[in-house]
Amino acid sequence: MSDKIYAPIFTKEIETKFGKMLKQSFNADKMITFIKENVNEKGYVNLNTSKRKETGQYGDTHYSTLDTWEPDKKDEDENSQNPMPF
Repeated sequence: MSDKIYAPIFTKEIETKFGKMLKQSFNADKMITFIKENVNEKGYVNLNTSKRKETGQYGDTHYSTLDTWEPDKKDEDENSQNPMPF
């Protein structure tokens, strides 16, 4: 398993009259750089957001990491040759 690549995003869970909500903030320049460095071949940047074990010093309750999962080449080839029967 590879090391996690953390996205430069601060995420805080807040309570509103409509229920819990995640509030996110980031520095635009740092986020643009992160996106340019991590865009995939389809033009997407996939992130996973997880709850922190302990709240951070700035109140952040969650963190985001780059989703680096890629399907096996063998699985892609089998799916393209045998499409679903519906």
